[in-house]
Amino acid sequence: MRLLLMRIVCLLFILSFAQEACAGGASFSVRSLYLDAASGKWEKEITWVFNVKDSTCISVSRGNRAEPDITIYYLPDGLLATVEDHVSGRRLNTDAKGDSNIVLSWGFPVPYDYLAPFDDNIREVVVKREAGGVTFSHRMTRDIRDIGIDEALSEKMIAPNAAKGLYSERLRLITIKRKGDLVVRQLWPAGGPWWLYEETSFRRSWLVER
Repeated sequence: MRLLLMRIVCLLFILSFAQEACAGGASFSVRSLYLDAASGKWEKEITWVFNVKDSTCISVSRGNRAEPDITIYYLPDGLLATVEDHVSGRRLNTDAKGDSNIVLSWGFPVPYDYLAPFDDNIREVVVKREAGGVTFSHRMTRDIRDIGIDEALSEKMIAPNAAKGLYSERLRLITIKRKGDLVVRQLWPAGGPWWLYEETSFRRSWLVER
């Protein structure tokens, strides 16, 4: 109970200084393609700019927009605090965090997932969602395996020119599934600060600038 109260106090403090906390900082870009359900083609493309002020928050904006679409806030212990959707003015679900630092967007267009790529101990992720006043729990499996650059190239996770600048020839693929179906998977370079590729059932994303 004491830990919960401390996290609530920290969250209120973070949100009270939200604008100042996420101003400036380092940035990188991600290119996302989206599946058109009607045509079955990957057509719509959006470039997302991630701005990282420090370990407490990351803001994500669409292309060259000055205002962020979402802001992700973290507690001092590294766990997710909340995600603010500035477009709709609502707070997105934070129920995927559990007791780990895994973050799932799960159906949201912005690729802000984080799958804790260097933690080998997490094998199950439990997500709780509320609908109509009822809370539902969804159990998901998490798998990690190392792959080589050749496999990443053959599956079009990275482009040939991108392979030249990798931190290591070994890459780490983290996959989360629900009832055997893909929720999200990410490809990370060894020791890298962010993923190179992410895929869901409706979105594919590549790191294009770091």
